[in-house]
Amino acid sequence: MGQVLTGSEPYQRPAHHGLTKAGGWLRLVAPSAAVPRPIRLVGVDAVIACHPTLPRALHA
Repeated sequence: MGQVLTGSEPYQRPAHHGLTKAGGWLRLVAPSAAVPRPIRLVGVDAVIACHPTLPRALHA
């Protein structure tokens, strides 16, 4: 069970927690150039893994 976000939906902590409880995962894929810094600043990267490509996210 998993979910891959490819759009501008990086702040999905409730979805992440629900998926984790169910044994699944949530990963952010191919964020635009402006997205990684704010994600790091607010700490979302500590909760939701970020990957540059879909294959990397699926094999993480």
